[in-house]
Amino acid sequence: MAGAQRGFLLLTAVVLIVVAALVLTVMVYFSVTSSEATSRHLSSKQALFIAGTGLEHGVHTLLSPTLGERLDCAAITGDVSMTNIAFGDGRFTVTGGAPFYPAAPTTLKLAISAADNTIPVNSLAGYAARGRIVIDREVIDYSETEVTDDAACGGIGRAPCLLGIQHGSDGTTASPHAAGTPVGQFQCDLESRGGVPDLAGARGLRLLRQAVQLQEGWIAGDRNGNSLTFLRWNRPMETQWSDASFADAANRENLNDISVLSYVDGWAVGDRRGNNFTFYRLTAGGWTAQPLTDAANRQDLNGVYCLSTDDCWAVGDRNGNNFTFVRRNGGAWTAQPLNDGGNRENLNSVSCFDADDCWAVGDRNGNNFTFVRRNGGAWTAQPLNDTNREDLNDVFCVASDDCWAVGRRRGNNFTLVRRNGGAWTPLPLTDAANRQHLNGVYCLATDDCWAVGDSGVILRMTPGPVWTVNKTPGQVTGSNLNDVACATASDCWAVGDGGVMLHWDGTDWTAVASPTGQNLNAVDLVAARWRPQAVWREVYQ
Repeated sequence: MAGAQRGFLLLTAVVLIVVAALVLTVMVYFSVTSSEATSRHLSSKQALFIAGTGLEHGVHTLLSPTLGERLDCAAITGDVSMTNIAFGDGRFTVTGGAPFYPAAPTTLKLAISAADNTIPVNSLAGYAARGRIVIDREVIDYSETEVTDDAACGGIGRAPCLLGIQHGSDGTTASPHAAGTPVGQFQCDLESRGGVPDLAGARGLRLLRQAVQLQEGWIAGDRNGNSLTFLRWNRPMETQWSDASFADAANRENLNDISVLSYVDGWAVGDRRGNNFTFYRLTAGGWTAQPLTDAANRQDLNGVYCLSTDDCWAVGDRNGNNFTFVRRNGGAWTAQPLNDGGNRENLNSVSCFDADDCWAVGDRNGNNFTFVRRNGGAWTAQPLNDTNREDLNDVFCVASDDCWAVGRRRGNNFTLVRRNGGAWTPLPLTDAANRQHLNGVYCLATDDCWAVGDSGVILRMTPGPVWTVNKTPGQVTGSNLNDVACATASDCWAVGDGGVMLHWDGTDWTAVASPTGQNLNAVDLVAARWRPQAVWREVYQ
């Protein structure tokens, strides 16, 4: 009996030892597995961070304030600074490709409201599967496209369309848009692959994609014989200005101002030709003359501003007792002169905040600055009597009650006039050594403006508001500067006589080689002041 008990106890001990060994083995297995899973999870997180860093590097290289650092979209692929780059515990590779710039840009199939979550268009050919478009002055993001399904597009006859709409991106105003309005796109799709410890044998691997809106700019200038002077930034060759001039013996004249809404929608105006106002329109096919014959009213046009494809104003030299205003509305330009024998003068510039809130400025009238306002559907002269009065050459409005105008110097003063809180007030800057005529002004924000003028002088306004001379006459160029425009606070262009072009990179202004020697009078950038990133997407593998 005792022997049987000892045998049983021995057997039990053996079983317990085996069970304990199995439990220990399982615990070790799960511990090792958990440790490996934790390691892979950590590697995956690291790979995501590394891929995101690659995207940031790609965006910076596409849009670097330093022009010499920029690459075009296709050149990203295979570039040594983008391929198999060590970062942290892993590596990333960024690739690009041909940018999306539709050869035949589409138009709106139907009118849309500011709240529509689908956008019906006449074609999707050449557009990215997701990304960003520009309609009039509104930036709109979309997440996908639909070719044939009317129901997905929101109703009968709405396909094809863009889906997942985000109106008013990057601070632009969500707005209604008319049927037939051009839809612009210029976009680089970047792909960044991040891996830990590398991309070949990765423990963690992540793939990110991002749509990046690219810049486009236009410059207009004096005619060259029978040719119109246009320069174009970033197309057809990216990262450079190209000569887009063309011959037009019947209509060629000096071009004085330009207003570009999107990549395929804009207007330029210039000196009159015979009985015609000079208008040129930017469409999918480039710039084409659309002169307006008006023997009674035709004058040189000096300024133009467009709020939408069918809402523009142009201003010009006076005609007898009339201010010269020409409006585009209902698909055509029509002269709408303002008879004002007491105040009429040449108008040199116009800026609008909305359809019924615009300002035009012009040559002085006796002791008065010349201001004309559109408010409530009509233009009225609102002259400012002041001992500092001079000709005003340009005006720019950041908001309804936040505008700057600049003009000819007066004695030792730069002429600067501000509208703030409902009234215009001269804020002359005394500078006997540097004062010059100011010809152009542009504001990124209420406390960040640039002004340019004769002999290459450049002024900057920073919070205060305080204007200071950023570049003295002749410091960068001795040529007169006629206009300035900015894409961001560290990316601005100034243009002037003799084909002069200057670039601001956030630190300094530098001269850039010009493809023309003609006087350059106006510059405008698409999506100025807008952040370029449109769609970020993680692709799970």
